[in-house]
Amino acid sequence: MRFWKMQANGNDFLIFDFIRNPFPPSLERLTRLCDRRYGVGADDILLVSRSDIGDVKMQVLNPDGSIGALCGNGLRCVALFVWEVLGRCRPDAFIETDVGVKRARLLTSERCIETNGLDAKLLFHRSIFLSGRSENVVAVDVGVPHAVVFVRGLQEYPVAQVGPMIEHHPDFLPQTTNVMFVESNDEGCLSIRSWERGGTGESFACGTGAIAVAKVWNSLGRNQPSTPINLQFRGGTLQACEDNEGRFSLIGSAQIVFEGKTHEVW
Repeated sequence: MRFWKMQANGNDFLIFDFIRNPFPPSLERLTRLCDRRYGVGADDILLVSRSDIGDVKMQVLNPDGSIGALCGNGLRCVALFVWEVLGRCRPDAFIETDVGVKRARLLTSERCIETNGLDAKLLFHRSIFLSGRSENVVAVDVGVPHAVVFVRGLQEYPVAQVGPMIEHHPDFLPQTTNVMFVESNDEGCLSIRSWERGGTGESFACGTGAIAVAKVWNSLGRNQPSTPINLQFRGGTLQACEDNEGRFSLIGSAQIVFEGKTHEVW
């Protein structure tokens, strides 16, 4: 089965085209390809299929087999797939997701892509108790759940230890949550390390996480809506901007890395 390895700010994906190919009898085999030693390696799998209300439909398959309703960085990769692989020659792409149709727009020849119509809703702000520590978290719904945690010493922070404890904390069950660890400097610049649910772990960037952080930052009065925010991840910078209706746009890069094919007996 053919696939495309793609990345958006270091958040990497395997794209499968089910417009021109039938769905496999089991998606479990596909998730094994996410393994970086025994497969190809990816944070998530993106399934592209026909849509009656958009150019294509995008479904997100996590490494543990669970389904994600939305993937912000994945949207840009699927948009690039629509343009470069499927040959749709328009500057806009409309992508159906489990939380509605999202619009993507190619900004430059360097594959800088803007996605629009991303909603974010603040749910709660509270201290949660973990093993031997407590953390102040802000829960945000961006179509998928996020917990935003402001920390000091981000580079040395034990993300791999605290991330899964918050991901599976009772306050976020049964669906669990992604976790964004954020540090701001004196100039108000935001650096983020992202812990993603569904078996992904720490990733180089998270698009919906960027929206969640921007929503919290605006709600604290640290930035005015309609003013873009630069969010620095390990994989590069994403730019988020909230409009007057509370919806977000997100700008970042996307790239096709290579095309491959699985072995028949894999």
